[in-house]
Amino acid sequence: MTFAIGAAVIVIPIFMFSAAKWNRGNGVGLGFDWLAIVSGWVFGIMAAVKIYEINRDQEVMMTTIHKLFADVRFLACGAYLGSYLLYRLIAVAWESYQDTKLRRS
Repeated sequence: MTFAIGAAVIVIPIFMFSAAKWNRGNGVGLGFDWLAIVSGWVFGIMAAVKIYEINRDQEVMMTTIHKLFADVRFLACGAYLGSYLLYRLIAVAWESYQDTKLRRS
């Protein structure tokens, strides 16, 4: 399982970059952007609501917050945001590489 997670962290952002790069006119990159916005909202709202409930009910935070970390929706949003961040870093690095290559010419 560890290998699968490690491979996914490498493969998924590269796939996203490739899909966005070679399908520019189809709005693939824009779709990735909107999905990241929605994932960020869901991720943030779930965390804020859980912390509010912990404070309201005066529960022990370290024990209760782990229920949130086991929630499939929270994990999926966090995984997508991590992949999206790496995809955007690859895109920025690619643009920087292209700029450097143009300046050398």
